[in-house]
Amino acid sequence: MPAATYKVIETQTLPSTTGSVTFNNIPQTYTDLVMVIAGTSSSHMDMAWRANNDTGNNYFGQRWQATTSSQSSDSSSNANQANASTFGTSQSMCIFQYMSYSSTTLRKTCIQWNSNYSQDIITLGTCSWNNTAAITRLDFNTPGGQSGQYVAGTRFTLYGIKAE
Repeated sequence: MPAATYKVIETQTLPSTTGSVTFNNIPQTYTDLVMVIAGTSSSHMDMAWRANNDTGNNYFGQRWQATTSSQSSDSSSNANQANASTFGTSQSMCIFQYMSYSSTTLRKTCIQWNSNYSQDIITLGTCSWNNTAAITRLDFNTPGGQSGQYVAGTRFTLYGIKAE
């Protein structure tokens, strides 16, 4: 089996606090994408993502969370964004992997996990974007009704993975 090579496509280190981060013009030359987010938020918040600025009810997923004292799960369907991981007020790390993102025949699937150190929360999840278009844009934001934002200094790094 060939080894996978990770190449940095783009890194954004936030100069100021914001509720949304966008990656445009994603090249179609890789097998998969991996987004790594490291930083903090202004308050404990959920995270969500959208592909190609699609705000239709085309996302569904399942999420599992565990803390030092409890476990929970939730699911979503026909949502206008993929509700994903949690992000905290002290150091958090989130990783999203988008398989076959450049395919125009497959629906897009994402596996995600994160560690939210301030609330001792671990989140695992899967999401799907019910669309066969190649992903050329990713937006990361907070679900409606939440007040949290990504704090200045939070770093978003998008990697392309290519089997070699």
